Amino acid sequence: MITVESIQSLERFRALEKEWDDLLARCPHRTPFLTHGWMMTWWKYFGPGKTLCILVLREAGRLVAIAPLMKYWGWFYDRYLKLPARVVETMANYHSNRVDFIYAEYRDDYLTAIWDYLVAHDDWHFLRLYPIEAHSPTMSGLRRLMAHRRVPAAILKDQASPYLMISGEWEEFTRRHLTAELRRKGRKAMRALAERRLTVDVVTQAANIDDLMETIFQVAEKSWAAKRGTAISSTPQLRGFYKDLARLANARGWLHLWLLRHDGATLAYEYNLRFGKTIYNLKLGFDGAFSRLSPGHALKYLALSEIARNESQVKEYDFLGDVEPYKLGWTRAVRPHVKVYLYHPRRLYARWLHRLQTQLIEPAKARWWHKSPSPPISSP
Repeated sequence: MITVESIQSLERFRALEKEWDDLLARCPHRTPFLTHGWMMTWWKYFGPGKTLCILVLREAGRLVAIAPLMKYWGWFYDRYLKLPARVVETMANYHSNRVDFIYAEYRDDYLTAIWDYLVAHDDWHFLRLYPIEAHSPTMSGLRRLMAHRRVPAAILKDQASPYLMISGEWEEFTRRHLTAELRRKGRKAMRALAERRLTVDVVTQAANIDDLMETIFQVAEKSWAAKRGTAISSTPQLRGFYKDLARLANARGWLHLWLLRHDGATLAYEYNLRFGKTIYNLKLGFDGAFSRLSPGHALKYLALSEIARNESQVKEYDFLGDVEPYKLGWTRAVRPHVKVYLYHPRRLYARWLHRLQTQLIEPAKARWWHKSPSPPISSP
């Protein structure tokens, strides 16, 4: 028999660490974004104003699944309508990149137990999961649950995240994957490296991690993202989150910071995590004063060439985020993600919000942008 417990206190959340990470170690879709350490760090900076609602599933006393959820009063389509709603949502945001439920082996009865528990505790209007891989076992199970239970729901297209498989000799690798323009810029960067005009540091362990992060923040403040207010140095909240995350990654062996330097000055950085055989690119930036040197591309080319030659265990570089033109210069392979809305079936306001979304808002957005709407999957 499966039992479900809702973890709502920080103390109980903290006490789950060993069980959580032991289960994640056996999870087929494990990423750093699902680790207990990531979730604790994320909650410290993005959790205020929200309530923990982590659902823990046990069978014969053994932990078998975790649904990392939270609950809060928010807005339904806040950019358009600002209708108040009680939301249950995955513990994730723009800085998380991946989300899913945690289990060693997927079973439909895990999702059924989670859904039945949430419906029985009806102080919410909709459950939102994002960004979740479109073809994951969890998504397949959710589709079956929606059809079987006639759940009012919608599945919308979200980010299509590019990734690059690293294999073979570097020259052959670049010939197969990179555009001619990127190869030309790469050869130019290699010459500058050989002539010692550029240097690259790949940092996987740092005794002075706080000082290193201050260097990265200084570069971020001179980047294009700083002008838009989206750099990792733009707010105390973001600075705190990424500094604490770097400390965690440094302690856990996930750290993979890349720095491009010229005459002692740091021109560009990539803030990466290595987890298993994958390098995840969380953030990157370069000093706009040196844009003529294409420092961002030079750093990626030089660092990946070193990794391809010397780190045989690394098999993939994940760009994270959505498709952007510069990413498509490196790869055409993408992982589609979706945003899932499931509405409480017994609450009239929730069902009204569902109809508003699927019959008015999404079709109107599609007409406005002159494209096909993200096809909603709705109950009959």
